[in-house]
Amino acid sequence: MYLREQTLRVERLGRGIAWLDTGTHESLLQASNFVEAIQERQGLKIACVEEIAYRAGYIDHEQLLNLLPV
Repeated sequence: MYLREQTLRVERLGRGIAWLDTGTHESLLQASNFVEAIQERQGLKIACVEEIAYRAGYIDHEQLLNLLPV
């Protein structure tokens, strides 16, 4: 449909980006397992809202520290 309407847009995802299709129960479970493995092995959170807000300049360093769990 998008191709037919000439509104199709393709964008290459850069290194370190993973596309996780979650259209089925099985693929949702696979995506969940992938996220868990990355977070556990690398000690990083995927899509951490606080980190995103800080890096985008929406909150400053002090506000970020106030959001950390005690």
